[in-house]
Amino acid sequence: MRICFLVGLLAVAVASASGCKREAPVNGIGGFEIDKTQLGSLSGRCIDASEEPLMLCPSIASVMLGEQRANIDLYFGGKEADDTLVEILLDVGGCRPEALEAFLSERLGEPVARTESRVLWQNDYILMSAAVPAGPSRCEVNFVSIHDRERVQRLGGTPPETAAE
Repeated sequence: MRICFLVGLLAVAVASASGCKREAPVNGIGGFEIDKTQLGSLSGRCIDASEEPLMLCPSIASVMLGEQRANIDLYFGGKEADDTLVEILLDVGGCRPEALEAFLSERLGEPVARTESRVLWQNDYILMSAAVPAGPSRCEVNFVSIHDRERVQRLGGTPPETAAE
């Protein structure tokens, strides 16, 4: 058996010798899952993010995206212990955009969309949006719930239609 690293969550999955098989769609990274991880599961290091009811947990951990290190910032939908994770921001300083995009595409498959400055992947649970500048710079990768229509649209994605539409 070989170990396959999945980005989006960079979850480690054990696969058969015939290839890497995803058991579940990506919904976070580094053990943090959109709509599942609760604010109360973290110890300290979180601050009031804005006038909105958000809590920010900056640089809570880091992960490797290929050969590039990314700091993980977490945003929770409120200030209570049972409020869940609504966004993950990966901050890749000194980023090599081509290498980042290649790494993400290798793990997530072909992007669903591209703009001048962003590459997007989407599944039934989350939108992953990577800001990839033209040259070496700071890159960011956002993970948001596919049901956060406003944030999905601001990141360049297309939210799914709901039954009410």
